[in-house]
Formats: sequence, C-alpha cells, structure tokens
Amino acid sequence: MKSYSRRMVGILVVGGVAAALGACAQPPAAPPAESADQVVVTTVSGYELKGDPKSAIEYKGNVLIFSGQVIRHEAPRKVDRATESGGAIKFIYTPVVVKIDKVTKGKGFVPGQEIVVRAIGGQIGNEKTEYEFGPAPEQYQVGMKLVLFTQAPVDAGDSLHAVTPNFTYVEDSAGNVFNLHEPEHKTSKTIFQASLTEWVAFNR
Repeated sequence: MKSYSRRMVGILVVGGVAAALGACAQPPAAPPAESADQVVVTTVSGYELKGDPKSAIEYKGNVLIFSGQVIRHEAPRKVDRATESGGAIKFIYTPVVVKIDKVTKGKGFVPGQEIVVRAIGGQIGNEKTEYEFGPAPEQYQVGMKLVLFTQAPVDAGDSLHAVTPNFTYVEDSAGNVFNLHEPEHKTSKTIFQASLTEWVAFNR
C-alpha cells in the first residue's frame, strides 16, 4: 500500500493559475525522505480570483478566449527548472487537447485547430501535483464542451507550448454554462455569450 507525503508550495498565482510560467517561484524545497511506496504530493496554492461569470469575462489577464471540445488527454509532464533568482519551479501538469470551435478573443488560432491546455496536476511515478484553484485534469472529460479564458501560449520549461486557463466554463445539456472548478457559478448560455460578446466588442 502506498503512503502519501504532502507539502504545500505557496506560489503566487498570477491570472488565476499557478505561476508555473515563471512569474514567481519558490526556493527549492528540501526533498522529503521517500520510500519506494511513498507518493510525494505537492499542492500548488496562491491567490484565487473570483470565478463568477462577470469576473471571468471582465478579467484583463485573458489573452485568449475560445470555445471548444475536449479531444484527448496526453501523458502528464513535469516542469523542473531554475529561475534567475535562484529559486525553482517544479510541478506536474496534464496536457488536455481541445479542438477549437470559436475564437472570441485573441490571435493566431482558428476554428478546427487543436490547442493544448495545461491542466495543473497529475502524477509521474511517485510524484504528484495537486492544484487548489483550478479544475483537476480528470475533470476535463473527453467530449466536454468548454469556454476557456486563458493566458498566452508559452513553453513553461518542458518544450511544449500550451495555454494555461484563468477560468474554465462548461456547457451543459440544459442550456447553461458553469465554472468547472466552482460549479455554483452558473448562468444561462444565452446570457453568458451575450455578455461575453458585448464585453469583447467594447474592449478590443
């Protein structure tokens, strides 16, 4: 039976996501004593943004806003790099491939194109990352229709360009959309899309 050793990484969250992209980093943590059956769980924490529809739509850190459908998950990847200040950025994420249906804001992407979403969290061997302020990778179910508000696509240090979500909204069969991480934030798809279209039109 595996045992679990947990540690908290208090990384400042920038744009609603872990500052895994280099905005801030922590000094390297001393590695815990491990056994072959021990899983070391790192929890990424920080500052959480409001996840209600209005806050999501109006957040100025949204470089790209698009809707699409989850196509597949790829194997978890590990980011492990030093920073100029002598700190380290270490975390695991799961690439989630989404096929774009519509681009509401942003350049360089078109409908029909596949884009990689960096879902913070996952496990490689005996190392596991959990993320407090966003959906777990397994919540991105294949076939799920999403509206994603993301940062610009970047390489986080593992040679894969991907977008990191600020907010993830999901369409349901009843004509509503809800925050995947905080499902209590819910509204009708019609109102959501109208508000989004209006805000983008006045803030280009």
